[in-house]
Amino acid sequence: MPKIPSGISSQKALNALKRLGFSFVRQKGSHMVLKRFYPDRDGHDTMILIQGSEMAIFTLTANLQKANVEIDDFLEEL
Repeated sequence: MPKIPSGISSQKALNALKRLGFSFVRQKGSHMVLKRFYPDRDGHDTMILIQGSEMAIFTLTANLQKANVEIDDFLEEL
């Protein structure tokens, strides 16, 4: 599994996730909620991003795993 580089801004991560099919749903404070819906089945993946200058690697990695996003796919979209 490739490592996520440090210094990824929340805006870069947001743009990459949008290209992977996620949509912005809402924001409360600094927490942005994104969802990816599946039209062929009932369900969705949820991703939470913390808006700020840089994303913490362990937070980003954990949230990607919970949202069923492959790290390879995420890195390609950066």
